Amino acid sequence: MAQTQTILAYFNSEALAEQAKQQLLEQLDLTGDEDLQIDRVSAQPGEATEQVLNPITGNFGGHETLIENTLTQNKSAGILLGSDPAVSGLSDGDGMITGLDVLLTILCPTDRVAQALQIVEQNKGHH
Repeated sequence: MAQTQTILAYFNSEALAEQAKQQLLEQLDLTGDEDLQIDRVSAQPGEATEQVLNPITGNFGGHETLIENTLTQNKSAGILLGSDPAVSGLSDGDGMITGLDVLLTILCPTDRVAQALQIVEQNKGHH
């Protein structure tokens, strides 16, 4: 069995990650879902809130619940999320967090790692 290495590559969009995935499948003879997986990552733990929150009534968990639309499991997580640049309004991107929130996980033979990293970089990914 060949030695393998895992590469975690981050992208700005799912389209870029999907493009890189297709090139990796074609050029490195990887096997789809076994070797390549695309996921969206987030800094917010917990579930998104589906209830209407009224800040005047005080019927909400905290600032992070209003801004991030996230219900946290404990007060400590809420306090930590309150320090997020999106909550303070001081983030770059004109109110939107711009970042690398799409993760492409690559299980690659060790002798093809350099080629896989080159494909990631060509598709504006970071590793």
